[in-house]
Amino acid sequence: KAAGYYVDAQEWIAIADALSPSGIPGEILKTAMTPINERLAKTSAGTGWKQVVINDDMTISYGEKPYGLASQSAKWRVNVMIAEAISHITSLKFLMVDEFDLLDPPSRATCMKWLVNLAKNKEIETALVFGTLKELPEKLPPLTSAYWIQGGVIAQDTKAKAA
Repeated sequence: KAAGYYVDAQEWIAIADALSPSGIPGEILKTAMTPINERLAKTSAGTGWKQVVINDDMTISYGEKPYGLASQSAKWRVNVMIAEAISHITSLKFLMVDEFDLLDPPSRATCMKWLVNLAKNKEIETALVFGTLKELPEKLPPLTSAYWIQGGVIAQDTKAKAA
């Protein structure tokens, strides 16, 4: 009888292991995360920003740094890169991000060039990028428009359109 109970216990342990986060669900998650991480690698190469990786345990790193230790600007990049990767994988082709102003001016230019390239390659159809700036940008990349919002309304005669 004891031997039978031992076999039953071993089978239950095997089932528990298979259903644990490191078992079958982890394998499914790892398979699902592969295209996301591949897209994140492509974005990193295209922007020059550090590599974002979503690890098997769902922790996120930016370069060698854990997400929680990254600067606000780095966290913004991580968030927008992950949002774009999800948009790409799901074929949504839409991206909406706020706090663009967290980036320094060179990084803002990099971001805009990246988004324009995505649009040119038909990988994205609409990107709404919001930020609090001192003034409306005078020079914009192709395929972009800027609007000044004041009091919750688009201010008249303050629309800048790329040539």
